Amino acid sequence: MKMDEEEIEKWKEKYFSVLDKARFLDNHIAIVTNGGEKYHRYDCQYVKGKNFFAYNSEAAKSRGYTPCSVCNPPD
Repeated sequence: MKMDEEEIEKWKEKYFSVLDKARFLDNHIAIVTNGGEKYHRYDCQYVKGKNFFAYNSEAAKSRGYTPCSVCNPPD
């Protein structure tokens, strides 16, 4: 199935919209696991398979969490 230029442009718009949202979240959301002391990026190895809370980095810091040195979350 071949797409015409209009369909391609619509898919590009959707792709870049999702990409922009993902970048925003990656740069502004701090993930804190239950019982953890650090905050992380969503894709950090220390988050996988665990329950977590999502804060912005300011809220995470104000609650006493410090940034993970492995994933270097937003400061």
